[in-house]
Amino acid sequence: MGKLKRLSSAFSRYSASKGFGIHSPFAYKFVTTVLDEQCMYYSYEDIDLMRSAVIEETKEKHGFKPRPIQLSEAALLFRITNFYNPASILQLGSSYGVAVASSMLVSHKSRLVLYDNTVKDNETAMRILEKYENRTTQCDSAADAIQTYRESCDNDFGIFAVINNITNDEFQTVNEFLNHAAIYDANGVAIIRNIATSAIMAQLWDSCRAAMEHGMTFSNEKIAIIVFDHKLPRQDFKLWL
Repeated sequence: MGKLKRLSSAFSRYSASKGFGIHSPFAYKFVTTVLDEQCMYYSYEDIDLMRSAVIEETKEKHGFKPRPIQLSEAALLFRITNFYNPASILQLGSSYGVAVASSMLVSHKSRLVLYDNTVKDNETAMRILEKYENRTTQCDSAADAIQTYRESCDNDFGIFAVINNITNDEFQTVNEFLNHAAIYDANGVAIIRNIATSAIMAQLWDSCRAAMEHGMTFSNEKIAIIVFDHKLPRQDFKLWL
């Protein structure tokens, strides 16, 4: 049903991704110059090489083909991070290190708070994360990561969070963090991935969207970008990303 739903909305999402029917100046700029940006960035090739290495080496050493973040989503994550250029980034999960690289390649000054207990047995993923270890604080739980991020965050506009995956046990903690941002934070961005393939991620997305009184969301029903901003009217945009 998820695929059929996305297929039925494909044309309207494609039109919106080109800016048609979008009247908000911020939303139009964000969609046309960031989310649907077609120019190639210098880091895309590096991200593609990392992703290919994860797939090939994992298959060879561990006997299965992993599913790191798709290149198109990794490029999207890079563009969003590049647009906001946050000083501090929170990531829960790393998608074999590729999602982390997609954000950290933007600036050598950005710092990362990371919780990901799924890559410890993957040498390639660990090698990717090691490139940023001098700028990374690794935490032992989602709750610890959120608390550490809150204490160290110095972004002028609020939070910048990438939620790649969480467990059922972590839902309440992460949900409270995002709902607090939706209601109280003056500004910020959260990116929720895997909402089409994970029930818990879809639930997180639905909960956060329902809590928002201001700000905008942009989604292709697989990945959701949430812009917390009390100056923006409450709007949801379905796009082709």
